[in-house]
Amino acid sequence: MDYLSAIKVFATVAETGSIRKSAKQLCKTEAAISKKIKKLEQYLGVSLISRDGKNMSITPLGSKYLLACNDLLTTFDNVQQIIKNEQAQKNKILRVGCDQFLFQQYILPKIVDFNKSYPKADLIVSNNKDYKQIKKFDLLIDVDINDEHVETLVRKKIGSTSLVICVSPNYIKQYPNKLLKHLSTMSYIQDTSLTGFSLLEKKYKLAKPQLLFDNPNAALIAAINNLGFTIAYDYMVKQYIESGSLIELVRSDIAMPLYIYYNKNSNSYLLIQQMLKLLQLNVHK
Repeated sequence: MDYLSAIKVFATVAETGSIRKSAKQLCKTEAAISKKIKKLEQYLGVSLISRDGKNMSITPLGSKYLLACNDLLTTFDNVQQIIKNEQAQKNKILRVGCDQFLFQQYILPKIVDFNKSYPKADLIVSNNKDYKQIKKFDLLIDVDINDEHVETLVRKKIGSTSLVICVSPNYIKQYPNKLLKHLSTMSYIQDTSLTGFSLLEKKYKLAKPQLLFDNPNAALIAAINNLGFTIAYDYMVKQYIESGSLIELVRSDIAMPLYIYYNKNSNSYLLIQQMLKLLQLNVHK
């Protein structure tokens, strides 16, 4: 059993008072949290949490144990920070994973201030969404990622987005009335890098895509050039709709959260802290 990981889970459950809230905070499943607590109790041979249906509380012995756990975790974090501070002097590279639109909205406005704090640091931005290579990133900005590869990361909500169906003004001239009824006959340009678009596909009975891209910008350029309609996140098309290059036909009524994920154990943690500070996000302790 990973003892340190188990007491971290126990301390989080004690703090939140909820398995569900702890699972969300630690980016784990509720089953995984419950399993950790059970193994810790079996290892110690005592009951730390009293369960009564959906209600739970810390046992008196669990409360005493929690105080010792918090002291241990604080000491461990302090030791880790000393090592990270030393490593940060040698490793001054911040690797960020996000699409170009999120980069423009969140990262680009902060680069000047970031460089003032770390003038010798290198900032590497990638649009690679292969989260199996998660260890290559220090920060990720994306919609809610339901993937085992991000379970080790801390996440902070920074906003929300919705999917929209959009098309160029010239393309829809051939459909002057009842546009939504004609969607099934229009040319569909699909960006395969998005998630959640199947809901709109089913709702409006969209035809099989005629053009497929794994790059949102390419799909939008195709739509702007009158090749059909496409589905995109609203933050991607905002500038094009404002300029009149695209028209929003319909918006999904489901809002999807946008998160920034970060690796607390990264050698570049000081750089991560600085970027989170610039983004006005509290750093996870």
